Amino acid sequence: MDRPSFRSQSSSRRRTRSGARTHDLNDAFQLPVDGLFSDFGARAGSVHLPDEFTHLSAAIQLSIIRDWLRGLESARERALVRLYRETVGKASLTLPEKLAKFREVCEEHGEDCPPGMARLLQQY
Repeated sequence: MDRPSFRSQSSSRRRTRSGARTHDLNDAFQLPVDGLFSDFGARAGSVHLPDEFTHLSAAIQLSIIRDWLRGLESARERALVRLYRETVGKASLTLPEKLAKFREVCEEHGEDCPPGMARLLQQY
């Protein structure tokens, strides 16, 4: 049976460093871990990792969390680009005007608008 791939396309060739050991994420057999919860209607999320995770050594936990954070940041960037396109992307404004308006949209949603938003728009 083929194993599912939960990595984004941009990270499929990424190498990660865990202590002195470097490994290719393509060779990792990743399994889902319970612990991320959300209420879509309330727009709320939380993290409560299982004992299996919290009993791992601190170095292993940090390595895994570092990879999760990279994945979450990539998902956040894609969501910001989508929010941009849904809100100001089709407006007949110049790019600097759109970016200024988007900063306001981000503020309304409690998000920090990344300084490199123009770069993200080209990336995604």
